[in-house]
Amino acid sequence: MFIAIEGTDGCGKTTIRKHLHHTLRENGADVLTLQGQSWLNPRSTEVITNAKYHRMPYPAEVILSAMVEEKEAMSDRIVLPHRPWRYIISDRYTLSDVVYGAELWGIPVESTLRAFVDSRVVQPDLVLFIDTPVDIAWRRLNERPKANRHPWDVQQVQRRLYELFQDSLERYRALAPVVRVDNSGVLADTLGRLPAVTPPRSAPGAIAGKEQSR
Repeated sequence: MFIAIEGTDGCGKTTIRKHLHHTLRENGADVLTLQGQSWLNPRSTEVITNAKYHRMPYPAEVILSAMVEEKEAMSDRIVLPHRPWRYIISDRYTLSDVVYGAELWGIPVESTLRAFVDSRVVQPDLVLFIDTPVDIAWRRLNERPKANRHPWDVQQVQRRLYELFQDSLERYRALAPVVRVDNSGVLADTLGRLPAVTPPRSAPGAIAGKEQSR
């Protein structure tokens, strides 16, 4: 099973990813955790890193093609080989591409969704959207060292990103099932709700009818 965890910066994705990893391992599952980019396609890596982290200008269609090619490489070389054998948990995936593409480069949400539909990109079996109010997420971001912050880690941009996530969820459900996880309160309460949205394994060491080799 392939699970993607989505949300704004500071929403708690990393904590929840670690919790899911630990819980699944305790239940006898093999788990592979990923970041939202694989950097397996050299050209798309060049475009995305230059545009996102160095603010180099590219036409929107070039950035969109790079995002799709990046996820196609990730799908072909990581997701498809591993999914029959173990859980995959990705900290961000295509929903973040939809949202950040719209905010950072003005790429329409529908254009990105359509590009993914028309591609070889493998979509998650389950997307967990960590719904954390902007003010709470912003406090967490402010606790990070300045060297670890991104150019878009400013409050007004984070607020727009949160609104874009909210506006995009229903349309994104045409690609993958989404479960909204309320993270507005105590983190322990959020973690306590997660097992209800985490699919159980049928048996330790097996997934999708495959036996694990040791």
